[in-house]
Amino acid sequence: MLPTIPPPLRRQRGCRWWVSRSLPIGLIVLLLLAALLRYLEQAAGSKLTQQYPAPGQLVDMDGYHMHILCRGEGSPTVILESGASDFSLQWTLVQPQVATFTRVCVYDRAGFGWSDPSPYRRTSDVIGEELHRLLIRSEIPGPYVMVGHSFGGMNVRLYAHRYPEDVAGMVLLDALHEAQFLGSPGFLRVAKMILALFHNFPLLRSPGLLALFPDQIPVRGLTGEAADAYRAILATTRYLATAIEETESLDESLALVREAQLAGLGNIPLIVVSRQVAFPLPGAPPAISEHFEQEWQLLQLDLVALSPNSKHVIAEGSGHHIQLARPDIVVEAIREVVFTLREQQAMRQP
Repeated sequence: MLPTIPPPLRRQRGCRWWVSRSLPIGLIVLLLLAALLRYLEQAAGSKLTQQYPAPGQLVDMDGYHMHILCRGEGSPTVILESGASDFSLQWTLVQPQVATFTRVCVYDRAGFGWSDPSPYRRTSDVIGEELHRLLIRSEIPGPYVMVGHSFGGMNVRLYAHRYPEDVAGMVLLDALHEAQFLGSPGFLRVAKMILALFHNFPLLRSPGLLALFPDQIPVRGLTGEAADAYRAILATTRYLATAIEETESLDESLALVREAQLAGLGNIPLIVVSRQVAFPLPGAPPAISEHFEQEWQLLQLDLVALSPNSKHVIAEGSGHHIQLARPDIVVEAIREVVFTLREQQAMRQP
């Protein structure tokens, strides 16, 4: 009898063999998931964009467009300038009321709101030049009553310095002073720490990803339809990238305004509205926060001294965003400046 020959032993398949077979499948799955995520992002973003189109006019600025929305009739025209990282939606409680007694225009700085990103740096001088061109191309004649909140307050002062014939009156809402951070460098350090977080987590800067979860976007005090539109903007535009660039350029903006040595505003009607509730400095020691607040309030008095025809108002119960917390005070300040100018105009007429 012939001996039984055992069947051949199967070769053991090692880890490298399984990896070589499964890696292509895993890559295909990942690519499919990435494609699906991209499709969902685009679909969600497209839906939000259609739901919240630009409410105003998109003006050609030679290669990019800027958004401006005007309401009401009468003169002088009021121009609303937003604070750092804010745009036109922050004025939703103010503009409709001002429109009942004069023409009022709110715009979005390049890269914010419904405005396209700009190829130029986000410094106060560039911002002022863009606003000047925007008003000319929108055929909105001056002189204007300029209303500036926070960083926007410093911007409108620089605007008045460069185009004094265009500015007849001014309202400053808790406005930034160019000397503010000379004695409070801690605040800028905190701001740069926050910026570093966005640099370390680039997905937070992706409009597509945010479009999938718009309800998770903070609305900075906005409510109702304005809050929904705000979330849609942040989820479908390069808002965060522009906010980072504008904040990173703040040192440069402050320096160039100091170098410009802005003089007074002449005898134009000026109302300075300051917050009552202290501005919180996240992560800053109490001593720095207290010093920052004292310095801010002292510099508000410096702003009041820019015109002999000025007035200082403390917005009771309001923090930094006075136009959201106390729109009644803001509207009344604008009304007072507008009607003062109308009375002056009437007295000059024969």
